[in-house]
Amino acid sequence: MTRPPTAPRTAPRTAPALLGTVLGLSACTVGLSAPAVTDGPCEDLTCVQVIAGTGNGTEPTLRPPTPFSVTTTRRRVLHAGTGNPVAAGQRVDVRYVGTNGSTGRQFDDSWDDTPRTLLLDPEQNLPGLITGLLGTRVGSRVLVAVPPAEGFGLRGSTTHGIDPADTLVFVVDVLRAHSPLTRATGNLLPARPGLPTVTRGPSGRPTITVPSRPAPRTLLSQPLIEGTGPTVRAGHAVTVHYTGVLWDDGRRFDSSWDRGHPDTFTVGTGDIIAGWERSLPGHRVGSQLLLVVPPRDGFGTPGRPEVHVEGPHTLVFVIDLLDID
Repeated sequence: MTRPPTAPRTAPRTAPALLGTVLGLSACTVGLSAPAVTDGPCEDLTCVQVIAGTGNGTEPTLRPPTPFSVTTTRRRVLHAGTGNPVAAGQRVDVRYVGTNGSTGRQFDDSWDDTPRTLLLDPEQNLPGLITGLLGTRVGSRVLVAVPPAEGFGLRGSTTHGIDPADTLVFVVDVLRAHSPLTRATGNLLPARPGLPTVTRGPSGRPTITVPSRPAPRTLLSQPLIEGTGPTVRAGHAVTVHYTGVLWDDGRRFDSSWDRGHPDTFTVGTGDIIAGWERSLPGHRVGSQLLLVVPPRDGFGTPGRPEVHVEGPHTLVFVIDLLDID
């Protein structure tokens, strides 16, 4: 369910995927069963059957009448949890089942895997799904119907067999929620002479000043703030704020701060440039890193035209490590 490409990736990504798959359910087995309604719209979701399993942790079955559609996102709480309400910007661990309202076919679930983590940010994930979960309490099981405009939109999803006019229907168990950092926090470390200098605004947004000297030919990593959170390892999905500039002229070519929200990358899968792959593992959440990345560890000889980096360039990044999955 992630959004379009950003500069540190090795290649552009395609349309939103569904959270690895999409959403999920927990050990809770409470469900509601209601008679199917076939003679008209059912926007209060009472016509959607949710058949709970008989054992603890058993996957439920979702049976909407077909075809089923809504014009705005709809939610029905099947089981009310007792935890805190989830809020915008939090990361929420979930289990889920997803069904196509037009066909009644289950297109995705997380039941056989570890719980999935969903960032409650409509800029990065399906907006309707975020709307449906906001304010629900941890421990809840929630039925959510998402119209096309708040789901995959006009493109649909060929991967999941979703056409542009299909409503998505989910059952979601909300297992856990926490708030990621919004900026690096920890012990300030002394800067290394000769490297770019970094100043920080009130929000933590960095400004990078590149020295007037030839760019280094090797990858350099300088911790600026030492965090105290969990350590980044290969395989972790790492949530970061970052800014990237060119060594040659200091031009900012990409920044999550400009977009107004952090981004998430997976380490150790080839999803990000080699300079990031080699530099992020071993550092703790809360840290801030300064990276100087030569072309062979960055965008290579061709550069990255989609972010207006033409030809080989040494890149300079400041990265705040905010969270890991």
